[in-house]
Amino acid sequence: MKKSSEQNSSSLMNKIKLFFTSLTEQEKGHLLLYIAVTACIVLIRVRLLSTPFERDEGEYAYIGQTLLHGGTLFKDAYTMKLPGTSIMYAVWMLLFGETVEGIHLGLLITNIISAFLIIVLVKKWGGTLINGLVASIVFYMMSLSQGIYGFAAHATHFVTLYVVLALILFEIAIERASLARYLVAGIVFGIALSMKQQGALFLLLPIIFIVQERSADKSKWSAAIIKIFVTLFGASIPSILLAFYISSIGSFDKFYFWVVQYSSAYGARVGPIVGSLIFLNTLAFIMEKSAFFWVSAFMGLIYACSRWQTKFAKRSIIFLGVGFLVASLGFYFRNHYFVVLIPALAMLVSMFIDYMQSKISQKGIGKHGAVIILAVMVVASFAFEVNYYFLDSPNQVVDSVYGKLNVFTKSKHIAEFIKMNTNPEDKIEVLGSEPQIYFYSNRRAASGHIYMYGLMEHQEYAQVMQQELISDIMRERPKYIVFSTEVSSWMITPESDMTLWDWYKESCTPNYEVVSLGVLDRDTLTHFIYGDDIAKNKASVMVLISKRIDY
Repeated sequence: MKKSSEQNSSSLMNKIKLFFTSLTEQEKGHLLLYIAVTACIVLIRVRLLSTPFERDEGEYAYIGQTLLHGGTLFKDAYTMKLPGTSIMYAVWMLLFGETVEGIHLGLLITNIISAFLIIVLVKKWGGTLINGLVASIVFYMMSLSQGIYGFAAHATHFVTLYVVLALILFEIAIERASLARYLVAGIVFGIALSMKQQGALFLLLPIIFIVQERSADKSKWSAAIIKIFVTLFGASIPSILLAFYISSIGSFDKFYFWVVQYSSAYGARVGPIVGSLIFLNTLAFIMEKSAFFWVSAFMGLIYACSRWQTKFAKRSIIFLGVGFLVASLGFYFRNHYFVVLIPALAMLVSMFIDYMQSKISQKGIGKHGAVIILAVMVVASFAFEVNYYFLDSPNQVVDSVYGKLNVFTKSKHIAEFIKMNTNPEDKIEVLGSEPQIYFYSNRRAASGHIYMYGLMEHQEYAQVMQQELISDIMRERPKYIVFSTEVSSWMITPESDMTLWDWYKESCTPNYEVVSLGVLDRDTLTHFIYGDDIAKNKASVMVLISKRIDY
C-alpha cells in the first residue's frame, strides 16, 4: 500500500514537471503571478475570517442554522430570497462549524474554486492559458475588493460559482452534442437561480449561444429548439423539487407570498431614473476601490469589440451584457450585486493584457512586459486598499464600509448576553433588521419576520405584515426583545406605517423591563450599561434589551 502511494505521488510530481516544462516563458511568468496572488488572497481572507456578519449574512446564517437544527423553510424565517444560499451556509456550517469563521472559510473555498473554473471556461471559449490566468488573477482581486464588500459571503458569490460551472458544462455539451449534458448544464444553471432569483437571467446565455451555434453551422432550427428546451427543463428541476418540498412541509402559502407576491412589490419600488442615479453612485464607489481593473476592463471591451468574430471576445461581451441585466434587476444596484459582472470583466482585462503584450512585442521590449504590467496593477491595488487588506481589524473593516453607527460589530455582545440568560428552548425577538443576533445566540425568533424593512415600506402588504408580527409576539411571548433604533435597521420613511412602533410603546413595553442599553458616544455604539446605571443614563440609546416581566 505504501509503495503504491509513493508511486502515485511520484507520478503526480512527474505530471506537474511535464506540465511546467511544456509552458512558454510568458505562460510561466503568468502562472507564477497567479500562484503568488492566490497565496495573498488566501492569507488576506484568512485574516478577515472573523469579520462580523452584516444583515444579509446574518439572514442566511440564521436560516441555515435553523435547517441544521430541524427548522422549516418559510416558517421559522420569512424571506423573499430562494433558499439556495442559506443551504450553502448550512453546508459550510456542517463542515466547519456554526461560526462566522466557518462561513467565511466556505467563502474562501468558493472563491478559489470560482477562480480556477474561470481558467477552464476561458479555455473552453477559445482563450489562451494566459488569458485564463490573467482573468483568474483579476477575478481574485476584484471579488475581494472592499468596493463590492468582498469580505462578506453574499449570494452573488455563489451565483457566480454555479453560473461559471454551468457554462463549462454547457460548452462540453456543445462539443459532445449530448442532450444529457445539456440537461446537466441546465440543472446547474437552476442551482445558480436558487442562490438568488436574478440568476434566472443567466439562462439567456445558453439560449443566445445555441442560436449562434445554429447560425454558424446552418443546422436545423428544430435541433436548436430541442437543445434550448432540454437546457431550460434542466434549469427548472431544482425549482420544481423545491416547490414540491415546500408543499410537503406545509409552507407553500408563505413561500408564494414572500418569493412571488412581496418580491414583486419590492422589485417595483425603484424606477429607472432613480435606479440610474443609484447605479452611478455605486459604480463610482466600486471603481474608486479598484480603478486599475475597471479601466483595463473598459479598454479590453473596446479591443474585444474589434475582435468580435472570435469566440472568446464574443462570448465575453455577451456574458458581460447578461451579467449587467442580472445586476440591474430591480434597479437597486447594491455593491455586491456587481460580483456577477466580475468574471466577464476579468476576461476583458485579459484581452487588454493581450493587446498590451502585442504592442510590447512589436517594440521588441521583451517577453514579460504584460505580466509586469499586470503585477504592477495587482501591487498598486493592494497598496490602494492597504488598510483594508493588511491593517484594519475585522471590526474596523465593517465600520469603514457601513459606518460606525451600526449594530454589526456589537451583535455578538448582545447575543452572548441573551444566550447566558436564556435556555435553548426560549424564544427572542429582534425588532430591527439584525438577524445575525439570532444566529450568534442560537435562539429562535418568536416570529418569522426577521427583517423590518418590508414592514416599513410603502407597499400594500405592510399593514398585514405588521399585524402578523404583533400577533406572533403576543402568542409566543418571547423572553427577550431587542429593539434597535438604528436608522438602517428600519429604513423608515415619511410614508411608513408606524403601527408597530406605537404598539411596542403602548402595549408591549409594559410587559417588559429594560435590562440593558447600548449607548452612543460620538455617534458610535460604544458600550452597554446594566442595572442601576440604566436609570441614570443620559446618553443617546441605540439598542434596548428588555426581559419579559413574568419570566
